[in-house]
Amino acid sequence: MTSWLIQRISAVYLGFFVLFCLLTLLVTGGWNHAEWQSLMSSKIVIAATFLFYLSLFLHVWVGIRDVIMDYVHPLSIRLLVLSLIGATLMLFAFWCFAILIRMLWA
Repeated sequence: MTSWLIQRISAVYLGFFVLFCLLTLLVTGGWNHAEWQSLMSSKIVIAATFLFYLSLFLHVWVGIRDVIMDYVHPLSIRLLVLSLIGATLMLFAFWCFAILIRMLWA
């Protein structure tokens, strides 16, 4: 039940965040670097982006884990594949969070 709930909540947040970005682009016409930089200088937008990436990585992990558990039957291979995917997702997550923290302190 927890995986199902994480998947649904993260999907809703991802959808709202993408809509927010699209509406921001349409309303402000923010297609240049200066406007994106001013938007991303807001601490609220950085926090929302942080939640976006957290939701994205949780959503990906739950989805890919379920697929791997359904279709990869040998336990050793399943553990290897899940470990590699988990390590890769954590690496990408730390990279994204490091960028956002750097933006927060800039």
